[in-house]
Amino acid sequence: MDTKKYVLIACLKVPEREEKRRAVLEEILYRTKSGGLRRHANIIYVTFPSREERIRWSLDYAKKLIACEEVEREGLIEKLAETTGDKEIAREVFKKKLEDYKVSVLNNLIGSTLGIFDMIATRITTEGVYRILLRR
Repeated sequence: MDTKKYVLIACLKVPEREEKRRAVLEEILYRTKSGGLRRHANIIYVTFPSREERIRWSLDYAKKLIACEEVEREGLIEKLAETTGDKEIAREVFKKKLEDYKVSVLNNLIGSTLGIFDMIATRITTEGVYRILLRR
């Protein structure tokens, strides 16, 4: 794609080492899929995480959310409530606790997912020289 439209590309796999990162970003910013040079590279922006660990945080929250859904699907609250003296009260307490936990995990998942992309790169021209500008 080499059009005059502004383009935002989100990349999850950008190397953390500076020289490798620049090589990947140059490939994205300067080359088309077919290998030709972009004529409109100055309107492409690439957003990416500064560290891979930022992705892992979101994955951990996603796993917790999936586990909560499995607890509900498997009927584990019912089974746990059966082991208590007052089953009705225990069931309601367990359901409320799980729901509160799910809301907390979902909020953290959304926040960490939005926070994954903390870097942005684009091509700029300074006195006729093209270079990549990186910003947090």
